[in-house]
Amino acid sequence: MKLHPSVLLTLPLLAAAAFVGCSSADSHETSEQCEEMGSLCHEPGETNAQAQACHEFGHEGDPEVCADMYDDCIALCEELLGAGGAGGAGGAGGAGGAGGATH
Repeated sequence: MKLHPSVLLTLPLLAAAAFVGCSSADSHETSEQCEEMGSLCHEPGETNAQAQACHEFGHEGDPEVCADMYDDCIALCEELLGAGGAGGAGGAGGAGGAGGATH
């Protein structure tokens, strides 16, 4: 998966701040895309620098940046969460064996 160049350029800065707690107390308005990126990429961002960048950009709330990065970030974070598709159905249990004949 190829990420938007702005993600790659800012990774070193964001990697340094990877373990700084995020705050949802931002007073500025954010777009729905930013909010989704910030939320969806929170958990994957704890172990993946690119997802952390997506998470941080989401919380920064710049609608133009989020719009540019949205598709790549959502795909990455869904992949890391395993949310890319539904799992298969479990197999059916086997039939019990026939009982022994009485003598």
